[in-house]
Amino acid sequence: MQAMGLVNDHVEGCCVRVECETARAAFVRPSSGI
Repeated sequence: MQAMGLVNDHVEGCCVRVECETARAAFVRPSSGI
């Protein structure tokens, strides 16, 4: 699930955690267009 972006498994204090959280917050899900 982490590979799909469903969970952030970077532990507290991980040097990449903040970057991952920022990217997830900025992500806009595409609409189906239907």
